[in-house]
Amino acid sequence: MGQEKILQILKEVIFSVFDTMFFLFPEAVESEKDLPALPDDYFRAFLHLNDNKWLLILRGSEKLADTMAKNFLGQEGPVDESDVADVFREAANVIAGNFLLKLGGEDRVSIGVPEVEKCRRFHREETVRKFDGDLLFNLGGEFCEVSIKGIDV
Repeated sequence: MGQEKILQILKEVIFSVFDTMFFLFPEAVESEKDLPALPDDYFRAFLHLNDNKWLLILRGSEKLADTMAKNFLGQEGPVDESDVADVFREAANVIAGNFLLKLGGEDRVSIGVPEVEKCRRFHREETVRKFDGDLLFNLGGEFCEVSIKGIDV
């Protein structure tokens, strides 16, 4: 399967997961002029797939991660940062699992345990050179990026 088809499947999974789990509707960013402001503080979740041959990374602004947690937990007030991190970790896990199911490789592909961290000073130009595919999204004015490495095998 080609890289373009794999990225299209990943994009479809992201639309579905954000819609059904978080009641958010991502808009794919196709040009730099449509890119939301890069966040100062953001969450990054990453996990290995396919026996550590692939790496999937989910990045989202702190505000986006907080909104995801509130929507997922059905909570209107403040959400503890550890709960935000757990929800963000689960988002990466569900994206990865659904992605692999859509690829049809559930018998031959493995999913690692997602790790999550809160980060500062996002610099997108540093990530673009390292990955085979980057999908950018605008979720209500908030930044989200999903990157994958290793799909050129």
